[in-house]
Amino acid sequence: ASCGFLTATDVAEYLVMKGVPFRAAHEIVGRLVAYCIGENKEMHILSLKELRQFHKSFGEDVYSYLKVENAVKSKKSTGGTSPKAVLIRVKEIKGRKK
Repeated sequence: ASCGFLTATDVAEYLVMKGVPFRAAHEIVGRLVAYCIGENKEMHILSLKELRQFHKSFGEDVYSYLKVENAVKSKKSTGGTSPKAVLIRVKEIKGRKK
């Protein structure tokens, strides 16, 4: 699951939290993904120097957004992938079977 670009949206959200408008963050991440494809690299192995070529707002804290485990846990809305959201849904489904 760590291969590919599953965390690209999380990286865009990271940039938005750093004050980058979403449209710009989306474009930045798109260029970042294209770079990774061209260089045959995964985003989570890029150096901070490489990331900062795309935007100065990237800091060491971006690496937590590049972890699939954290991306899964962060989706807390109804139907999300966080363990709590999944457990709630499982309980709902089990409750219907009775």
